[in-house]
Amino acid sequence: MYNFSELLILFTGVLFLVVIFSFINEKTIKLPYEIGLVVFGFGFCLILILLQQMHALTLPEELLDLLKQFNFNDFLVHGVLCFMILGGLPTIC
Repeated sequence: MYNFSELLILFTGVLFLVVIFSFINEKTIKLPYEIGLVVFGFGFCLILILLQQMHALTLPEELLDLLKQFNFNDFLVHGVLCFMILGGLPTIC
């Protein structure tokens, strides 16, 4: 499926985007952390989709192949769901 170097590059890129979006949110809009990341992530994805539809941006074929292999349901249920549930726990208690 994925080798270690591809996952490391992917994780580094996502972490870099999270830091940049969080910094912009903290200095300008000042939304809550979680909502700000969702808004900026959604906007970033929309910009990428629009640029690709206008043929102003061409994504590498390797990246498109990685996105086609990605199973979001498996990622959500087996990877992120426990962190999402436990992440809201401090706000309840």
